[in-house]
Amino acid sequence: PCWFKPFWPRIPVTAMTAGHMWHHEGCMRRLFLHMLHLVVLSRRLRAAPRFSNVFHSNMVLQRGKPIDVWGFDADSGTNLMVALGVPDAVPLLTSSTAGNPNGSWRVKLPAAPAAAVGLSMYLTLVECGSVEPAQIFEDVTVGDVFLFAGQSNVDLPEAYAHQ
Repeated sequence: PCWFKPFWPRIPVTAMTAGHMWHHEGCMRRLFLHMLHLVVLSRRLRAAPRFSNVFHSNMVLQRGKPIDVWGFDADSGTNLMVALGVPDAVPLLTSSTAGNPNGSWRVKLPAAPAAAVGLSMYLTLVECGSVEPAQIFEDVTVGDVFLFAGQSNVDLPEAYAHQ
């Protein structure tokens, strides 16, 4: 084994012979090479670029306004493209960007056309040069987004809305 085994009876480190120290240094060299190998592997097994957690399937994006989209885990300088469109068709909106040194990225999609309101679309993140998309969200639509805040009367059944 590579690790240093103590001898019986225990010999103080200062009393070891040169041969024992060479064996210990060899273990350290092997340990260093294993650690270096792990660092190289971790760079190869990096996480794929992804959207921020505020984006997900079955969401509504505000119509009539440019759409800010951002995310993480991109390599510095990596070209990314974000597309919004219906399945099996040319995307309605696209925008490209490059990954920042800290792994973050941000794009601004142009405002969606009025014809896109209510369509069930895909929001797709593609790393340029990759065969498959890095991430896809389904059933994304464009429409009016309302944010309600208040007390228990915020939960108003639709049947009472006319009153």
